[in-house]
Amino acid sequence: LMVLHLVPLDAFEQPYRLSASDMKPKHNVLTPSEEFATLLGTSSHGYNNADGRLCHEGGGEENRGYCQVFRTGMIEAAMSLDDENGKVSCEAFQKFGLEGSERYLCALAARDVHPPMFLMLSLLKSQDKEMNTKTGAAWPFLKPLDRDILVLPEIHIDEPAPDLSEILKPAFEVLYNAFGGELPSSSTT
Repeated sequence: LMVLHLVPLDAFEQPYRLSASDMKPKHNVLTPSEEFATLLGTSSHGYNNADGRLCHEGGGEENRGYCQVFRTGMIEAAMSLDDENGKVSCEAFQKFGLEGSERYLCALAARDVHPPMFLMLSLLKSQDKEMNTKTGAAWPFLKPLDRDILVLPEIHIDEPAPDLSEILKPAFEVLYNAFGGELPSSSTT
C-alpha cells in the first residue's frame, strides 16, 4: 500500500482553511472528485466528511485507493500497488508519486493553498514483498523488503510548480535500494 501525504506548513497555523464550499468545482478546473482522485481509473466517488472531503475508487472489495483532503489543506492518498503476483510495482509507485503529487498540488493551488509544504511517501504492509521489475533490468541481487513500513525521505516543496521528477529522485532511489536495487537512470523522466 503506497501512501502519499502533502502537508502545507501553514496548515498548523490555519487549521480550518477549506470549507465544504471550497471543495466544490472551480471554473476551468476538474471536479473535486477528479482533482483529488487516486488516479486509479475513471470512476471516483467523493463526499464531504467531518475532516474535509474523501474520494475513493470503486467500493467494497474493489476499493483500491482513496484520497482524504483535510480542511487544513493536508492531503492523504493511498493506493494498492501490488501486481497480479503480489509483488510491489516500483513503476506504479513512481507514477502515483509523480502524477498524484502534480495533480494534488494543482488542486490545492486552485483553492489558494500553496507551498511551502512537505511531501512524504511511504510503503505499508510490505514485509517480505518482492519488487516487480518491468524495466527488464537484470538485477540478481533483488531481495524481499525487510520491513513492514518503509518511510521514504520527505521532500520539501518551496515552489508552486516544482520539477517533481527531480525532487522525488532521492525518495525513489531509497525505494529501489530497499529492495537491493538501484534507481534506473531513466525511471523518473
